Amino acid sequence: MVEALEAMNDDFLQDALAYAERPDPDCVVVLLHAGGTRGKRLLDTLRKAGTPEYTCPAIKRDAELVDFAAAELDRAGRSAPARAVRALVDAIGEDVAELAAACAQLISDVDGTIDEAAVTRYYGTRVNATGFAVADAAIAGRTGEAIALVRHALSTGTDPVPLIAALASKLRTLIKVGGARGRGMDLRSLGIQPWQEERARRDLRKWDADSLAAAVQAVARADSEIKGASRAPGFALERAVRTVAELAA
Repeated sequence: MVEALEAMNDDFLQDALAYAERPDPDCVVVLLHAGGTRGKRLLDTLRKAGTPEYTCPAIKRDAELVDFAAAELDRAGRSAPARAVRALVDAIGEDVAELAAACAQLISDVDGTIDEAAVTRYYGTRVNATGFAVADAAIAGRTGEAIALVRHALSTGTDPVPLIAALASKLRTLIKVGGARGRGMDLRSLGIQPWQEERARRDLRKWDADSLAAAVQAVARADSEIKGASRAPGFALERAVRTVAELAA
């Protein structure tokens, strides 16, 4: 395997072009190119020769991480409810390689359906203090649980930025789902998956327009303070989480 083709030098380019003209039939060479124009001549040569090419777009959004994990499990012929996949992504985070490894472990070690209980059994200590766990507790009005999760997350070195971002994301979802009620809107076009809509509709029983507006203001203030407007980002985060939870209680 040859990595970082996008950083190749001229000597490697000449060697690779020569090899492409007379490849060893008994050898498989995998070339990884992360993008950019460097090495385009080699890539074009390989394409013209009919070399198999597999594109791997960068996974950047949370929904893409969920889709990736679901696809990994589905490709192995394993059944997993949407909530279990969501819990796995919440536990592992944005590291795609680690997420793939977690899927492989569950596929190998768990018999039958890979449900939330299985995810919790293997990754429960990581699930409990993620940003989305904090957000879920706050949005549901479980003040004590939300604060405990925040303090645990901060004490174990979690950056406040993704924690407040998860809470903001949760509020945006509530606003989108609430605003779409009775209008016949396709929530998928707004980036809302069916499981998110189901959870949001349940959460919205505790919220109205005024309380949502107040929560958004509290989170926006905390976001600014966490990103430099305050010398106490942990306090700003905890205050915002407490405010949101009390608005829902």
